[in-house]
Amino acid sequence: MVRIIDGKGSEGQGEISNAHPKRCQIQIDSIVYKEKPTCEIAIAMAPTKNNDRTEWFLEKAIEIGITHFIPLICENSERRKFNTERWNKVAISAMKQSQRLWLPEISVPIKLNEFVKENTYKNRFIAHCEDSDKKELKDYADITKDQLIIIGPEGDFSPNEIELALKNSFHTCKFRRQSIKNRNCWNCCLHDNEVSEQNLSSLKNPIYSRPTSIKKTTLNLRDYHHTSLSYLR
Repeated sequence: MVRIIDGKGSEGQGEISNAHPKRCQIQIDSIVYKEKPTCEIAIAMAPTKNNDRTEWFLEKAIEIGITHFIPLICENSERRKFNTERWNKVAISAMKQSQRLWLPEISVPIKLNEFVKENTYKNRFIAHCEDSDKKELKDYADITKDQLIIIGPEGDFSPNEIELALKNSFHTCKFRRQSIKNRNCWNCCLHDNEVSEQNLSSLKNPIYSRPTSIKKTTLNLRDYHHTSLSYLR
């Protein structure tokens, strides 16, 4: 028995009918569908100079449950060229590993000054190193509403960028009392959102069976770009 997901909420179960190494086919016995999360958890960040760290973060963020990833270009960014095709492969792998049914969206890189003016998230947070009144993210987090947090590069946001974000309804937040590296900011951000998600887990939409007339269907895996094939245990 194998499971197949398309990254768009559908999950099929069936058996391999043709085990050819180049033309594998599966006979689908049942299909279930999970609605897309009604609230988004988005992280916009300036990728680090070391691309491996960015890929690691993206993998863990998707496994925990973010729905949208936006790479930012800031005044102090050390990396300005990005391999979004590679990031999409990391995202697909993380989706399969965590058995999620929706593939998170990865946006094209955008300049911070443009992004803070255009986004429509209801809860907006910025994490920076300047001295100011800050609450911990876990005190703000509310998964009943769309949430966005922006995290800067190794050199932090510039004063002008911070001022622009605050003018566009961003709240200043912190993750811990201690000063931490930006890659550890990501870890804390994921943890705090996960804690809030666990507290409100009863609000999640359950998986339900979509009415279907499909009884036996043969699926050619070459027709699917985002296909997960994993054996049930």
